[in-house]
Amino acid sequence: MRRQKSNNARWRDKGDKLLREYGQGQRCAVCNTDQHVCLHHLLPKSRFGRYRFELWNLIPLCPTHHTMGSHLSAHNENLLCVERFWQFLKERYPTRLALLRKKESQYTVSTIHWEDLYKKLVKDLKKVTPAAQNVLDKPSTA
Repeated sequence: MRRQKSNNARWRDKGDKLLREYGQGQRCAVCNTDQHVCLHHLLPKSRFGRYRFELWNLIPLCPTHHTMGSHLSAHNENLLCVERFWQFLKERYPTRLALLRKKESQYTVSTIHWEDLYKKLVKDLKKVTPAAQNVLDKPSTA
């Protein structure tokens, strides 16, 4: 028998879907391509769930710079590729990197209320760009 998702999990999934759609309209922060771009979580969702929908924790990356690059890649078995990615962040986005380090050091485990985080994400996306409005105005199937 299939277990039904909790209301909280549905809000999380709805936010993930919204971010996937928003990410498709972005350009890779490294190479500027618009092909198959997705949003990379700088602080991992597995350990920093409450930052999952924070725009400062996301960076658009193409598949090469997200997982498959042999020179610079955010997720790669070759740690030198990952180190180059963080060096790129340090050079290109020093303020954001400082914020990440601060948030990482101040993090405490707490209950995550996905509905509240989703509503904040919607507000944040409306502030960031009119292009996000197209994604937000689509009827939701989640």
